[in-house]
Amino acid sequence: MNIENRKDVVKRLQVVLKNEKNGAVKAWTANALGRLTGNYDKYCSVLLSIKNYRDDVSEALGDWREKAVGAVPFLISQIQSGFKNSHRDNDDVIDALGNIGPAAKDAVPILLKVLEKDNADITTIIILGRIHFSAKNVVPLLIKIIGNEKMHWHVRWEAALALGQFETEVMTALPLLKECRKKFRKLKLPTTLAIRQITGSLRKNNKPANLTEKSLALN
Repeated sequence: MNIENRKDVVKRLQVVLKNEKNGAVKAWTANALGRLTGNYDKYCSVLLSIKNYRDDVSEALGDWREKAVGAVPFLISQIQSGFKNSHRDNDDVIDALGNIGPAAKDAVPILLKVLEKDNADITTIIILGRIHFSAKNVVPLLIKIIGNEKMHWHVRWEAALALGQFETEVMTALPLLKECRKKFRKLKLPTTLAIRQITGSLRKNNKPANLTEKSLALN
């Protein structure tokens, strides 16, 4: 798209944004304008002003990934509101935080509250891995989930993958991952991937040789 065409599209979308009454349409129009103009802060404000279309707003913000970092306080407030109103389905909001990635690190405390309330919340487990921040608080909970044999294997699967995202910060979890890999057939793939991710990072950072893939009997 050349510059003139882009300007024309932006003008047309701005007219739509001004006159549109449907919140979902407004949300995705603002999303497109943010991408086309690069003025994410401006259109983030527009998205945050849209009422009663929480899911569309959250998805539109998450689609910008790290460019939506300015919306993290809003997304956190939506999860907090869900707690107060017994609103269980925060998946779109939490997923948006995951798409923002490490830039959404301020959301880790509230995500931990979600996971402490429901250890089987797969979406939250995945997103904590994507953000991979505050290892000292997140990792012990993930280790607890992986080691809980009463937990559904799918939940433990996602916890193992999330754990791997922390790389060198989870060296102490290697024995548990190795044990689960041998003991539980359904956990063989995620634990193998997590161990390889961790040990690959260890080699890159010149950590002790006794924590290599070979010593962990991965082959």
